[in-house]
Amino acid sequence: MAEQFLSRLKDIEKSIGALDDTLKRMVTILANMDEIRSDIRLTKDEILEAIKATPAPSSDSGGNLDHVAVLVKGQFDQIATFIGEALEAMKDDMVVAMKEIQAAAPPVVMAAPAPKAATAPAAPAPAPEPEIVVTQPAPMPTTVTIPADKAMKIADELDNIIASLKMGCKAGDVIDQIDDSKANIQKIVESDPVMIKIDQWKGIVAAYPKRKELQARDILKIKKGIRAEVPKYRPA
Repeated sequence: MAEQFLSRLKDIEKSIGALDDTLKRMVTILANMDEIRSDIRLTKDEILEAIKATPAPSSDSGGNLDHVAVLVKGQFDQIATFIGEALEAMKDDMVVAMKEIQAAAPPVVMAAPAPKAATAPAAPAPAPEPEIVVTQPAPMPTTVTIPADKAMKIADELDNIIASLKMGCKAGDVIDQIDDSKANIQKIVESDPVMIKIDQWKGIVAAYPKRKELQARDILKIKKGIRAEVPKYRPA
């Protein structure tokens, strides 16, 4: 919306600039109008003086005077046509400029007032029943049923994955560590529920290009999941 509004403002500025040029031309024409009228009066006076100084026309010179009158009339007609065309062009420029400004101006939309909903009398609220709060004991992390030495090695591999999840780590490096830790865990035990969790963590990292850094929210999410699994293999 902001870009559209700025574009409309630029259009308005262009239209105002065009209107400014038209007004300048109008002022120039009006300023020269007095000079044009003065030239017309001078030309008229010169022509009248020339006619007065001309000897009385004979029957043979009547055609020449008619010819002079036609030339004079033609000159005045040309001047009148020039002035009329200039004024008409100025009027057309004014109309076009005003239409462009009107088209470029952003429309003003009046929001209709929202209808007021009829308010019904509020019913008395029932008295709240006493709330019984039962506090659940914090769940203790369950431990796996494998030998303690093997469980400790699995916990160490999970710690290795956590160590690779530092700020600015690249996705490819983390995936390599996850694959190494998973392979080492498979050497310790044939199968274990943590394998499913490792695949889920790898899925989050695999969504990134290998050379892209992991976002902080995904790093914290994976770390939180791994730290929830470590106590199962390394009880406190």
